[in-house]
Amino acid sequence: MARNNRVAVQGDITGDIYYDVLQLANKPLPFLRVYMMINASRGSKEVKGLRVVFYGILAELAEAHLQKGSRIEVEGHL
Repeated sequence: MARNNRVAVQGDITGDIYYDVLQLANKPLPFLRVYMMINASRGSKEVKGLRVVFYGILAELAEAHLQKGSRIEVEGHL
């Protein structure tokens, strides 16, 4: 994995939060799907949407604490 492709975005959850449990190889795998809106860079007035999916124990924790309008920060890599 490259070292310089880290990304962190911050935004507000819009819309409904969808929580469900998948059955993979007869084992339950909880997942949570939210849609967050982020502001574009300075000088740009566009607002962009990003779908975020949580899996496993993180999905269970997020489902208990997040609601519509919550601000979250997502870190990852490209």
